Amino acid sequence: MNFKHWIFENNEQQERLKSYEIYSKAMNDLAAKYKTTIHPKYFEHEKQLFLTMPIEDLRKEMSDLPHTLKMREMDFNRDKLKQDRETKREQGSMHGYYLVEESHERVVCSKGNPKFDSKGMTAYPMDSIDSKLKGYYGVHVGGGWLGILKRDGYCDSGNAYIYTIHADQMVEDEIQVYQMDDPHVSYRDSATPDSWIIFSKKKIIPAQYIELTNTIPERKIKEAPPSYGME
Repeated sequence: MNFKHWIFENNEQQERLKSYEIYSKAMNDLAAKYKTTIHPKYFEHEKQLFLTMPIEDLRKEMSDLPHTLKMREMDFNRDKLKQDRETKREQGSMHGYYLVEESHERVVCSKGNPKFDSKGMTAYPMDSIDSKLKGYYGVHVGGGWLGILKRDGYCDSGNAYIYTIHADQMVEDEIQVYQMDDPHVSYRDSATPDSWIIFSKKKIIPAQYIELTNTIPERKIKEAPPSYGME
């Protein structure tokens, strides 16, 4: 073997191994920062790439390492936030019910503006649904129900007021708001909108968490067809 060629190949191999060492250490340090680990098979695959890819591609990978680490940190951070939410949700469970994670819509038909966004929204005792929930108060929520309410006679007079209840913000403000599937929906198919009850120990949902998002005049409310929704 030509001695100069051997030195060139040996130096290239050392460069590959050193590059992989730097890369794997940086990845492990980043994982440790987020108190997680990277599967060994990932590093086996990466090492094989470092040892076999064209040397110019390897050098480009190393020059792009800061950007690669930034992207991986975003992945780790997203996974951590997701895990933290799940942990908080599990820790916040109560009698099998979980804390809400999002805002919810509520439709109210009324001859006059209920002004829930300035007065607050009255909730109703939950112990008639579940005896373990004595002392909790809830409201029905869920989008897509206006046409069904109109069809079933709940919106025969007055306008429809569409409210958003920012229950997720209530939880952020340490007001424990829980959620259950609506037990009053006796029939569900692919056309049935989602329906829940959200509840807390607040007899009145504070106005600061309620937003009036739309008002629909009675004459513009379209009735749902007979086969749609609840029986």
